[in-house]
Amino acid sequence: MRDALMGNVSRSCVASTIAVDVLGTPDQPRVLVTGDVDALTVIELVEALADALRARPAALCVDLRSASFFGAAGLSALLSARETACGQDTRWRVLIADHSIVWRVVDVTGLAGELNAVVADPF
Repeated sequence: MRDALMGNVSRSCVASTIAVDVLGTPDQPRVLVTGDVDALTVIELVEALADALRARPAALCVDLRSASFFGAAGLSALLSARETACGQDTRWRVLIADHSIVWRVVDVTGLAGELNAVVADPF
């Protein structure tokens, strides 16, 4: 108690975890995201999307059905990658699990249409 009154509050911090895998073919990759997409982990998503788009695929699917958290950094990464995809005529789709935190974020921001986000059953 004394430490708290003196401003010496100890805090525990849980590190965010993410796994990003690129599956499918170079012409139709699926970027599968598992875990938390936040300011600390978004670089993994950004790099995977950039790598997939570098091949100028006909179509790109971003699968967020296994994402457990999705923050503003993730939205920014998707919007940027979508802009790149549209600029090179790559068809774009984002898969989201119904009633997930990802769907809530996309729905509240009104970006479902712009991101071509569709609700899909989890595996």
